[in-house]
Amino acid sequence: MNPHGAPNGHSHEKTDAATRPILRLVAGLAVFVAAAMVVMAILFSYFTDREAVLDTSVSPLAQEAVQPLAEPALQPNPAVDLERLRRTEDALLTSYGWVDQREGLVRIPIERAIELVAERGLPARPEATGGQ
Repeated sequence: MNPHGAPNGHSHEKTDAATRPILRLVAGLAVFVAAAMVVMAILFSYFTDREAVLDTSVSPLAQEAVQPLAEPALQPNPAVDLERLRRTEDALLTSYGWVDQREGLVRIPIERAIELVAERGLPARPEATGGQ
């Protein structure tokens, strides 16, 4: 026999758990939660009424600053917009034109620019003549 009096080391509870204290605890929690909900509803009502009483009119300066936001500018047809962008870029890359006429800057087709770089090479920076 083991020290608890059960043969072969096996034992079990002799009594069931007391249900009355457990039920009291559950009932108490339910009452507490219900009371908390009632108190919160009263507080929300009080603060809502108080906000309505204390709500003053907005300053005319602030009223001018508050404007409704415009709707977002969405692309109704992105494929058409992309095609239009590509046509515009191709026109810029394959044509001659002024970039800044006053400064004498021109735009040349990219193929011609590649040919000129291949013929002439890239401009080099002037070597710094320093005292060694």
